Amino acid sequence: MRRNFKNLLRRSFYQLAKIAINPSRYLLPKFLSRFADQEKYHIDRFMGSIPEGNFSKVLDAGAGNFRYRKILEEKSYEYESQEFINSFNQENINLYTYVCDIEALNISSNLFDLIICTQVLEHVPHPSKAIGELARVLKNNGHIYLTTNFLFPIHGEPFDFFRFTKFGLSRLFEEAGLEIISIEPRGGFAAFSGKIFFEFPSVIKAKLIFGNTTPHSPREVKIKSYLILLLSTPLIFVLDLLFTCLAVLTAFLDFFDRKKRYTLGYQVIAQKNTEERVSPA
Repeated sequence: MRRNFKNLLRRSFYQLAKIAINPSRYLLPKFLSRFADQEKYHIDRFMGSIPEGNFSKVLDAGAGNFRYRKILEEKSYEYESQEFINSFNQENINLYTYVCDIEALNISSNLFDLIICTQVLEHVPHPSKAIGELARVLKNNGHIYLTTNFLFPIHGEPFDFFRFTKFGLSRLFEEAGLEIISIEPRGGFAAFSGKIFFEFPSVIKAKLIFGNTTPHSPREVKIKSYLILLLSTPLIFVLDLLFTCLAVLTAFLDFFDRKKRYTLGYQVIAQKNTEERVSPA
């Protein structure tokens, strides 16, 4: 009985600590907390736009934490995954279908009807090789849904190499023999500003809890002073709610930005078409 009571107290303490440090995640409506992170919001919408698979074969290239596995399986795709040997998600390393370099995929050619590749291309030393390999393992008339960064902080160091414009992405896909269906920016200046607001409390939390100032670094708890963390908790609580709400309000203004020159990144839909074209007589 006493042991159960201690376990209950421990679980309650951890739950209260989570709410105190990330109150927006627990206290705000879910649609608002999702909208506040414009990076994930736009990528999730993009992935949600993928049509039904009818048991087609899909490769999640750079699958990470399998964020989109459920939605793809719900759309009736036969899901397979690929990840690098030096993946940021080492706890999943035995769960991927293929563990290999995306620049030299250990996969048969013309195998997949659909390939998704989200936030991976910036971590590849030779992007043209990666796109070429994705094109190789894609079936004729198959599609690639890819997202990558343009304005985004350094993350996953030292494996963060590039940022891409829509013109650079067009060149990469065309050189791989892929037909561009669309290249769209993921938000404009307001979405970019909202992302900065959203990230600000995370920078403080990363310093206090993980010992660094970037929320995008590997997560290993390194609390130097529990007293400072405890005294800072009320400030973190207020800042998290305040800046999440600021991020939401700012992102709503993105509707007025038509050119979207200050975009977080781009989303690409491309198709493989290897049918021989008959030259006009």
